[in-house]
Amino acid sequence: MVSQLQARRRSRAAQILSTILFVAALGFAGAAAWLWYTDASKDGPGTPPPAESAANIDLAQVLMVLDQSNDGWDYGRSPAAVHADQLQVPGQHLKLDDTSLFVFIFTGATAEDRVAAREAAGDAVDLDTLTLSTGSGAVINDGGKPIYMIEHSSVLCIMVGGDDDLAKEVATALGKLP
Repeated sequence: MVSQLQARRRSRAAQILSTILFVAALGFAGAAAWLWYTDASKDGPGTPPPAESAANIDLAQVLMVLDQSNDGWDYGRSPAAVHADQLQVPGQHLKLDDTSLFVFIFTGATAEDRVAAREAAGDAVDLDTLTLSTGSGAVINDGGKPIYMIEHSSVLCIMVGGDDDLAKEVATALGKLP
């Protein structure tokens, strides 16, 4: 049989442990509340830092500069990526209403190599015969929508849909990239 003294010690130890755990839980809750209210990114996802050279440009950077001129731009979901029969690199999809912008970002050992690769590819593109297709082979640009090509730095964009004003807006936005 357990003596009455041993039962009191266990009860007292359990009470102390329970109190310690309760105080710790309050501390964690307070810390979480403090982090929540002082977190600078709680209003939305943070913007990526600006690219410092053509070697640092990625799709998030392109979306950021486009969003500054027109906040309706978003990542394209279907298809997320395309292949162009006249370009070696895959394109990534951005969307504004019913206009699709396919972003081709060129690679190279240096920023100058990336720009040179984009320039060479851009010179070889013929918009009248260009075919954009999904990974499964479905052709995207056969609907009679106008097609524009916008180039800057290591980025070449093919815009399907839209108009001349939107193409100029995209060119101006891309001009903010290094």
